[in-house]
Amino acid sequence: MLTARSSRPTLAIVAAATLLGIVAGTVIAFVVGGTRGTVAAPAAPAATSTTLPEEFFTVVLASIPAGAADSQARAERRAADLRARGIEAGLLVSSAYGSLKPGYVVVYSGRFPSEGAAQRHLEQLVANGLPPGPNPYVREVSHHTK
Repeated sequence: MLTARSSRPTLAIVAAATLLGIVAGTVIAFVVGGTRGTVAAPAAPAATSTTLPEEFFTVVLASIPAGAADSQARAERRAADLRARGIEAGLLVSSAYGSLKPGYVVVYSGRFPSEGAAQRHLEQLVANGLPPGPNPYVREVSHHTK
């Protein structure tokens, strides 16, 4: 029988509570924070002009007209689908760049210092089975009108 003077039940309760806290914390971290697979990258927020270089070349994977109420959601779904396949994908708003036709949410892959590097990335994407979608192409992205 346990008595108030016995220290073993107290240690057992503390140990059980600690273990329960560790397990609960781990479960919460996975549910709230998600998990990182070996192929899929975590979802990235839409890129803005402050998070991207002033000028770069990229592979445009989709251009979704920005006028519809679900434009951003459609672009985010496309980027998420690509990331789930292990393809780096981000979003930008074409109106923020003078070199792009305004009015689109652009799904892109990669930021390269040269057109040739972006072209090699495109060729690698195609060789690795880029999923169906509009024809991807290389494009310079710049705040300046080209």
